[in-house]
Amino acid sequence: MEYKQASIKEIEKVVQLSVATFKPNMKEQFRLLFSNQNVKHMMIAKDQDKVISEVNYYPSTIIIPHAKIKVASIGSVCTNQHYRGQGIASRLLILAEEQMIKENIGLAIISGDLGIYERFGARDVGSMHLYKSHRDHQHIKHHYRLKPYEPSDLEVMFKLYSKEVIRYQRSRYEFQELLLGQTYPDTYCQYPIYMVYDHEIPVAYVILSVYVEDDLIKIKEFAGDRKALVSIIQDVLHLYHKTKITWVVPPKDFINEHSKHLSHSKITQRATLKITHVGYFFESIIFYIRHLFPGVDIIESTQTDIKLKIEGHLIVLNQEDALNMVFNGKTKLRNRQVLRFVRSCFPIPLPWSHNLNYQ
Repeated sequence: MEYKQASIKEIEKVVQLSVATFKPNMKEQFRLLFSNQNVKHMMIAKDQDKVISEVNYYPSTIIIPHAKIKVASIGSVCTNQHYRGQGIASRLLILAEEQMIKENIGLAIISGDLGIYERFGARDVGSMHLYKSHRDHQHIKHHYRLKPYEPSDLEVMFKLYSKEVIRYQRSRYEFQELLLGQTYPDTYCQYPIYMVYDHEIPVAYVILSVYVEDDLIKIKEFAGDRKALVSIIQDVLHLYHKTKITWVVPPKDFINEHSKHLSHSKITQRATLKITHVGYFFESIIFYIRHLFPGVDIIESTQTDIKLKIEGHLIVLNQEDALNMVFNGKTKLRNRQVLRFVRSCFPIPLPWSHNLNYQ
């Protein structure tokens, strides 16, 4: 058995294993993940000339106020059915993590919550608001309108997205590739895109997940004017003759101000996260922290631990404690300064993991 990074010549075999394990349109939906440019982030196990297991990730950067966080989105983790139960994919996860650390990536986001990821050290964490709205037959009129997306709208969409305060950092090329891939249809779901107009001016966009055999629509991604987006929710339901629609946002997103008439529930990211290098991760968010709580310094850090001085009080966090503090806003520590620090800074805001960047 050979464990290695894939070569350009082996990408097609990587895709074939992914298709055989998941669904026929994996290559079409995950254009960046399986691109030639991403080959060094494809970890494979080979038995002679056969690719029998794979772990892939796509590196990107998440932007939040006063910070940029380098992340790896892990996806299409699979093993040929005749080789399962031998810990092969677990070894590939470690190989992928070693490559992430070489690239100064401090956070891994995984599209799954299986036991293999828990053993890897990833946890289902995060703080998001899940909204659900039902079709209202007393439809309130407004001046916003929906227009089906056309390729000529791409530049406007990209500009709207680039103004988002909490987002994945995307180049125009990445934006287009993600849009083409993550709206490629499934047999069970379509992914229509709409521009939202205020009179004659495009002010927002919305990407939907419209399920064929379910009375549900999910909003996959949106950007732009929050009032406009909330206003067109009922338009979407009536357009598709569905009775319910859901969307997920960070707690500090301004859309919450326009959704106060709607109930919401608190959920996790519905993906598993691991801080792959505690030092790299805290160095990337230190200015976010100091903006909210100035009296914090990094004293020393490694891949697995960090020592912080919080208003003169020293604490040491390992990977598990740091993950729980940063993304759940929880700590086992009971020092007064530390508790005030945690309440002031965490949970950290992140974009919804199931948007166009979903890998």
